[in-house]
Amino acid sequence: MSAHLRSRPNRTWRYALPAVLVTAAVAATLVPGQAAAATVEEDQDFAPVTAVDPTRTDPEVLAVTAAAADALEYSTAVVAADPTRAYPEGTVEATLRAGLLTLPPEALREATRSAQALVTADVVTRVAEFGQYGRNDWTTHARLGFAGVFRAETVPVDRAALTARLTEQADRLAAEGREAEGKVAEEARRLGVDPAGIKRVKALALDISSVKCVHETWDGSADDEISMGGVTVGSDGVTTKIGPFKVHDDMDTGDIVVYDNGGRRFSTLDMTQPGVWPRVYGHSVFLAERDPFGGFSDALTKAWAQVKEYVQAAIAVLVGGVLSPYLGPAIAAALGKAVAWLVTVFIGWLLKLIKDDVFAPQHVNVKLPSNAAFFYENPVHLGWTDYRSPAMSAWYKGHGGGNYRVNAHLEVIP
Repeated sequence: MSAHLRSRPNRTWRYALPAVLVTAAVAATLVPGQAAAATVEEDQDFAPVTAVDPTRTDPEVLAVTAAAADALEYSTAVVAADPTRAYPEGTVEATLRAGLLTLPPEALREATRSAQALVTADVVTRVAEFGQYGRNDWTTHARLGFAGVFRAETVPVDRAALTARLTEQADRLAAEGREAEGKVAEEARRLGVDPAGIKRVKALALDISSVKCVHETWDGSADDEISMGGVTVGSDGVTTKIGPFKVHDDMDTGDIVVYDNGGRRFSTLDMTQPGVWPRVYGHSVFLAERDPFGGFSDALTKAWAQVKEYVQAAIAVLVGGVLSPYLGPAIAAALGKAVAWLVTVFIGWLLKLIKDDVFAPQHVNVKLPSNAAFFYENPVHLGWTDYRSPAMSAWYKGHGGGNYRVNAHLEVIP
């Protein structure tokens, strides 16, 4: 295979208040396997991507979110089992149905066959698949909908433990926020300016620097055509779809695609929203030989946004009476970590429904102490240099024997 240089569209990102538009040219170079190790500095392993495990840090919030995911899965299966049934506008089910109807005909038929087998199974099987919501037969769930079955009072969570953990996290956020504000005040004194005049950053980006085919998949096709896409999770728990883009259409074992000019911008998260610090941001990165969902992924993102509102409302009911200005941010941070964690579970369940395979998503989570730019200018504070984090590697293994390594870094944008 010969080396191939392919230009990609100008890198463009946009975020609000203040509005900023920046463009930069980036090229992607495919270096064949026999040359990669000798000629590409990028061809090395870095520290693994950082992902938070909410089963240890936020088990109670994860329990609430997981219950919502169970109800969402049942709603998805019920809608897929009978795509001809209409649902009231604005419901989770109406959103899911609109998305399912965008699937290719064969994928929709496969989803319907799989869903019908699930929803018509005996109650023991349904409960194993959908948790407590599986106790209802599928026609009852269709009638009640997600909004009718997901209730705070029925979520299996220790209410006292949830309240205690979120209160403790709110107190910790307050302490960390005061510490960061102290450093900002110290920097302002050093510069002889008002703290409000300290330079701030406006966005957080994830840049992909290279994608290496360590071992190509074996699924009967001649070459691996690799695409990437994913989801971002903001500090407020809001999920946003990252549309898929093609990495390369012909990757063999040992090949590496290298992006120059600082990397291929994968996603950008706004950091200008008002509120307290520190904040947690997340990126979930999918690697696949094709996009298995098409337009359905837009509906899934919208459905998750609807579900998140129900989860936040349920948590607010469960911890009612706690007075702390940091409680809301603590809930949002914990919910963001739980949502990022459950993306893998939910996507895996959907792929089982439509009988498709992709690699398990990889997650990049980061907790940022402040939007003050000096935190990210040199390694003194966070180990960042010129607004960039150290390089990291994400590994995608398993699907069809495939093994891919994606190298990336985070960047804050002043």
